[in-house]
Amino acid sequence: MNISSVSSSSNTTNYDSQIKQLEARAKLLQGQVTQENSSKDNAETKKTKIALLQSQIQQIEMQIQKLSAQQSKQTGGGEKSTSAANEANERAIESIVATTNNSTSNSIDVLV
Repeated sequence: MNISSVSSSSNTTNYDSQIKQLEARAKLLQGQVTQENSSKDNAETKKTKIALLQSQIQQIEMQIQKLSAQQSKQTGGGEKSTSAANEANERAIESIVATTNNSTSNSIDVLV
């Protein structure tokens, strides 16, 4: 019984960590949107950059919702999350972060 409690607590902490990482990334991207709104770029460039950033923020928000739902299901329903699901979530987060880093730098290189 104690082992299950420790495992459940560990999974909840893992979800919290993943969610916080995604929230921090979304906040960073939102800051980039604000910065782009204040930039001296022409209107078309601003529009393109902001649309890209907002799309990335939306992807992150969807992943946060997914993780929150999984966390609620785990804690509310007493179901355990498997390590495979946690690994999949970690890969999704890494993919989002890598995509947002690459897309943002590529769009800035192309548009500037």
